[in-house]
Amino acid sequence: MEPIRFSFKDLREQRGLSLKQAGTLLSMDHTLLNRIENHVRRPTREQLMKLAELYQLDSDTLLVELMSDKLVRELKGERLAR
Repeated sequence: MEPIRFSFKDLREQRGLSLKQAGTLLSMDHTLLNRIENHVRRPTREQLMKLAELYQLDSDTLLVELMSDKLVRELKGERLAR
């Protein structure tokens, strides 16, 4: 799974938050957050918007990145995608 170009884990740690604290602030189970941080699971659009708000990131940029990653996965192997 291709990771988003920066680390949500690094952003969380820079703010001195534990997984549980960040999960609470995001209204998200900390195990789900851990999976997102470790690129085991991709965040949904709603989760991405919450992450953007918590970490003060541009939500439009994150959304474009999420959609770009989805498009790359969808077109992988297609002749025109190369």
